[in-house]
Amino acid sequence: MMCRVTGLRDHFKSYSILKIIDKYNNINFTSRRNCVVCSSSLDDPLIVLPEFPLTELYVPFKNTQKTAVLDQEFYLCRKCGLGQLKNLVSGELLYSDGYVTRTSTSSSATAAIHQFTEFIDEILPDGKLDAIFDIGCNDNYLIKQFAQRSHNLFGNDPIIDSRVEDYKESQLTLIGDFFENIDFDTLGVNIDCFLCSHTLEHIVDPASFLSKALDAGNENTLYFFQFPGLEGMIRDAHFDQIFHQHFNYFSLKSIQYLLSKLGGELIDYRVNAYHWNSLMIAFRKTQTPAVNQIFFSDTCKTILNKPFILRQYELFKQSMKITSNRLKSLNNERILGYGAALMLPVLDYHLEDGLSNVEAIIDEDLSKVGKYYLNVPIQIISTKMAGRLEDSIVLLTAINSTDASRKIIPKLIDLKFRQIIIPLNLI
Repeated sequence: MMCRVTGLRDHFKSYSILKIIDKYNNINFTSRRNCVVCSSSLDDPLIVLPEFPLTELYVPFKNTQKTAVLDQEFYLCRKCGLGQLKNLVSGELLYSDGYVTRTSTSSSATAAIHQFTEFIDEILPDGKLDAIFDIGCNDNYLIKQFAQRSHNLFGNDPIIDSRVEDYKESQLTLIGDFFENIDFDTLGVNIDCFLCSHTLEHIVDPASFLSKALDAGNENTLYFFQFPGLEGMIRDAHFDQIFHQHFNYFSLKSIQYLLSKLGGELIDYRVNAYHWNSLMIAFRKTQTPAVNQIFFSDTCKTILNKPFILRQYELFKQSMKITSNRLKSLNNERILGYGAALMLPVLDYHLEDGLSNVEAIIDEDLSKVGKYYLNVPIQIISTKMAGRLEDSIVLLTAINSTDASRKIIPKLIDLKFRQIIIPLNLI
């Protein structure tokens, strides 16, 4: 009887694995033909990424098949300065197996929120506001920073879904739906302030998204958004920050262009150089018709051009090649990765031979331990499972955020690895 039960269990396990693999071998996507900000026809792609991997897919089994990949192309609009992907993977697929990112569990994300909050506090008027609304509130970490600044706090995020009651707190009203579906007339208050952190880059139609936000406010409503900045990504040759989940790569020029087109105006901005070179912007409905404030400088103009971007992309590829050659030269050594980052499959993709001679990836998040990436067949282990480290070499595999990388380096030194390899010189 036990043998039969075990056999059935193995059968269903194999069936589940095949079902997951099949699901990600048939990727549903749509393709863009025009710029989503100014509607210009897209020129030839600047960067072509054949069989580019999806990220954030942790699974409890090792898969050696080429799975969860899709051809991708990156474009720059010469007219408005927007960077964008051509092929958009459906949200149902990207987030169908549980979106794992939670702001409060990431030290770099919480640090970015605190910097964003400081920027907002500089502009937000004194006194208590009637209502603040957080678009894409995730686990409410941002909106809770303003609990003392408003009588009413609202937040929406589709990841809340049917678990709204689990997130329920006094003073906070949550809506488990997409922002585009919300009827603001039913809320019964005027929104004085909208917050939005790292959401705009994921939106298929950012113009309609921002138009709805502006329509939901009045002439006194303030808007504070933050999202990865294109100029910083190009300047730092940080092209590993291109991946399927980020559809849009806004420059300061392109966001100002879009706001002006929709009847909004930029009030101020800051750049967070340590977290995705994020642009933090403040805007409102246009107070004076025909006002066209130019916040972007000649430096931005020199960055947002095809020859410069291609030169920077070549620098990025050279960095990846140097790291690949270094890993090859250590073929007889024990090499471990550190940091089971969401975007690790992108690093694996850009390295010539991937992470093929990396034994395992160490991570302190116990929820990841024992798992693999669907498209990178390397197991994630804990530090305790790694054994003796003094004779080992470690490759920093969590490189997307400068802030996160800087925090990891002291840990690697304390663990006494014989050598630390950093793929990109961005520490």
